[in-house]
Amino acid sequence: MFDPTNDTHRLYQALSEKCDSLKKAPNFVNSIYLLYWEGSKENGKAGEKLPEYFKKTMFRKAMDRIRHVFGKAHQQDKLDTNYDQIDKATALQFIIGDSVEPQSASDWLHFQERMLILFLQELKELDDSIGKELRDGALYNGVIVDVDNKGTTFKNVKYKYWHMPLRPYKCYLDSFCKGEEVCFIAKNIIDPYDPSKSYWMAKNVQKRN
Repeated sequence: MFDPTNDTHRLYQALSEKCDSLKKAPNFVNSIYLLYWEGSKENGKAGEKLPEYFKKTMFRKAMDRIRHVFGKAHQQDKLDTNYDQIDKATALQFIIGDSVEPQSASDWLHFQERMLILFLQELKELDDSIGKELRDGALYNGVIVDVDNKGTTFKNVKYKYWHMPLRPYKCYLDSFCKGEEVCFIAKNIIDPYDPSKSYWMAKNVQKRN
């Protein structure tokens, strides 16, 4: 999934170099971005090889925001909601548990350690997800979640490796409780307004034994 380049070895080396100041941050945070997001590029589009779920994880969002804040990437005047972006405070809270920017050398080393731990966790989860992508007619495990739509709450099914909850297909979820573990059959539906697109629904939802 990740294509090696002439810079791959150098980028991995950069991850092991101490990031103990703001001055050293660009080399570190940009290396993670280039290895993960640019490394999964396809047809000129970064991240295209990643499963849909991993394009929208908190790690991906935090990595992108930190790259702009500390990596000297192009600056943005405002967040682009089309890309589901998060602000600096939210990214830092996710990474180090504090929305305050690192100041001391120990703060920066803690930030580096946390980023590396989260990066490894993301890669491990990505590896575990291989072969578990949704396939039409296949059986999966999920959990019941509440989804708010304009003030009205509906029950949907959340599958771990899909980026959004699945609406039920020709079945009702009223008898299920939020958090209840279920099994379901994946149903792929062609978008009637745009046949080039499709979406997933949960069919034959049943309580797990």
